[in-house]
Amino acid sequence: MRTAHLIILLTLFCAGGVLADDSHHEARRLAAEGEIEPLAVILERIQAEQAGSILEAELDREGGRMVYEIEMLDNEGVVWEIKVDAVSGKILKREAED
Repeated sequence: MRTAHLIILLTLFCAGGVLADDSHHEARRLAAEGEIEPLAVILERIQAEQAGSILEAELDREGGRMVYEIEMLDNEGVVWEIKVDAVSGKILKREAED
């Protein structure tokens, strides 16, 4: 599990397009200052509601809102796209991908 979190964090902070124009340093600062929920907290909450494996996690700006976009593979082999408001932690969208 720890390896999966490390891979997700590396994806979150090193992948192109994360936070559009902001750097990974800005994402870390926002979480450290309490402006957004840390990714680990969001992932724990999602996995408590739905069993499965996290495939990908990304932090983006959408319409002025910070949003975590998470892909999860459930125990039946279905891939879910889950969007979470990074500030409130509220799930905005949860749908199975085709």
